[in-house]
Amino acid sequence: MDYRNELIAVVLVFTCALGTRLLYQTESVVDRPIRADAAKYIDAAYNLRHFGIHSVDIPRKDGRQPQSNTDLPPGYPLFISMFLTHDRLWGGVLKVQAVMGAFVSVFTLLLARMALPLPWAVTAGVLTAFCPHLIAMDYYFLSEGLFSFIMMLGMLLMALSWRYRRYGLSLSAGLLLTLSAHVRTVSLLLLFFLSPVYLVSSEQGRSTPWKRLGHFVCLVTAFLMVTGAHNLFVRATSIPEKAGGQTAVSPHQRYANVSVWADRMKSCLTPPEFYIQGTSHVYARNGHREYRNSTRSPFRENPLRYIQWVLYGKLVTMWHWDDLFNGDVYIYPMLRKGFEENSHLKWVHGSMRAIHWPLFALSVGAIPMLWFRWRRKTLPVQERALLIPAMAFVYFLAVLWLISWITRYTIPVRPISYILASASLYWLWSYIGSLLSGARNTK
Repeated sequence: MDYRNELIAVVLVFTCALGTRLLYQTESVVDRPIRADAAKYIDAAYNLRHFGIHSVDIPRKDGRQPQSNTDLPPGYPLFISMFLTHDRLWGGVLKVQAVMGAFVSVFTLLLARMALPLPWAVTAGVLTAFCPHLIAMDYYFLSEGLFSFIMMLGMLLMALSWRYRRYGLSLSAGLLLTLSAHVRTVSLLLLFFLSPVYLVSSEQGRSTPWKRLGHFVCLVTAFLMVTGAHNLFVRATSIPEKAGGQTAVSPHQRYANVSVWADRMKSCLTPPEFYIQGTSHVYARNGHREYRNSTRSPFRENPLRYIQWVLYGKLVTMWHWDDLFNGDVYIYPMLRKGFEENSHLKWVHGSMRAIHWPLFALSVGAIPMLWFRWRRKTLPVQERALLIPAMAFVYFLAVLWLISWITRYTIPVRPISYILASASLYWLWSYIGSLLSGARNTK
């Protein structure tokens, strides 16, 4: 009964999130769901299921096994492979993704509740439940939905382990956060970026240096366990060497190759052609690959555009409401758009779009405010739990700023931003309340 209001809030947020996602899936039709990256995930899942080979090769009609050929992390193909025995692969995956999306809203609420009063935690959960980007993403065969579920659950467990100093929770959080990197590689270093939070005193009192070391050991152990399991997976799903010493194996871990990320960073520093031309990134010409690619204009011809791109252009572009390729929240072209066909969904879409940039500003503003209150020692102990979403937000913005500014890649970060936006709103509300209270006392 002590948590009756929290339980009611969890049920309401879960129901709203699940209902909205199922309604969207009913009211929407994508023109060709198995395309681009989705086709790679399906092919990889099929080859894993039927041949035990991790490969994105298109299955052959003669039934011959494919070559080891993929740079995809194995997490999402393994997830899809569980549904290949069912007749309705498409519907089964989407329904499960809708449920996971609803749980992401709950995880967001609970993580926010560790630092904020219930109304503001509910605000973060409701924003996640009604986020059109997250709703639409659960309608595709793409890894963002699974990634958000694993990452947010891992962050919630890390916050609980920090609050209550439980080694089992630290180990579980480490396992999940490391596993998320094998769904989307962008979170490969997130676990270690968040680990310094254990140096901060929690609401349950200070911990000794040995206890802090114990939590770091749990995190490192979890990382090594998942990494070891991944290496075993690579060996088990690779084709052995041919006679004569020549190998038919393409490296599964190419996505973790340093040179690959170095090339991405190099190309990411050069603005795309649409930015040089000063046009929107959602444009009739965005179907032309050359238009989206980095410009051929050198720095000396457009120094101002280069500087603008590096300082803030990439950040604004990757957090833009419109998707780079198909506009609005759509990753693939749609035959029927639920956000236009249904009045409830249309209201959700319009409302969230209207507050999109204010929410982002509040999210970014929460970072210096949190730091300022921390340094001034005016941050209550309970609100220190905000360090986890704040550090995660900084991590993703920094990493995506370095390697990829595509809007789609920021979608899993929306729940984190909504927690920080709710924190900013709570602080503003408290500040305004204190000013009004002081004015009344003066009178």
